[in-house]
Amino acid sequence: MEINDPRESLLSLISIENSHVKLRPPKILLFGGDMSDQENKTVRALLYDHLSVKHSQLFSSLVLVEEFKDWLHDSIYPDLLTFESDLAETASLVVISLESPGALAELGSFSVNEKIKEKIVIIICDDHHNQDSYIKLGPLRQLKDENILSYPYKYNDLENSLKEHLDDITDSLSNILDEVNKTEKFNLTNKGHIAFLIYDLILTYKALIN
Repeated sequence: MEINDPRESLLSLISIENSHVKLRPPKILLFGGDMSDQENKTVRALLYDHLSVKHSQLFSSLVLVEEFKDWLHDSIYPDLLTFESDLAETASLVVISLESPGALAELGSFSVNEKIKEKIVIIICDDHHNQDSYIKLGPLRQLKDENILSYPYKYNDLENSLKEHLDDITDSLSNILDEVNKTEKFNLTNKGHIAFLIYDLILTYKALIN
């Protein structure tokens, strides 16, 4: 007696055209400076520490690319930027502290991606933001003005000069996140949506057989 696979009949009931993606709980990608140097902490590290103590809800949403250590050796991705771009499409917000060459590269790549640039939030010091640089006149012009958080901190006294602004940065991130859509219509060209679909199918069926 032939036994029908119930997964096929269940999958046939799904209408991709009428499906929506639930974007909650939110995920916030946090890019910026090095996190490993405890003696000379970066803006990214100081914000991470601040959220861990002062805002557990935002902290629980944070995702660091360093958490995916096997992206190169155990994946199909040819380079880190391609991997990060796909990861960013799954995020609710992409927060970039402009304090390292890598962060500048990520801003340049993400700001020309139509599916990502609306999610980008920039943290930048006033000294850099006030300069008519390529960064200000190029990639930052692609972003929403309210998503550019500029503060008068100094890199030669970062921990002390940033401290008084961390609560304001936290409030700004919370307010921006509140404005992000909680659902989106499923889009077959959005790699983030595809990733969510695959994840839900695996979660539902535990394993998919080719």
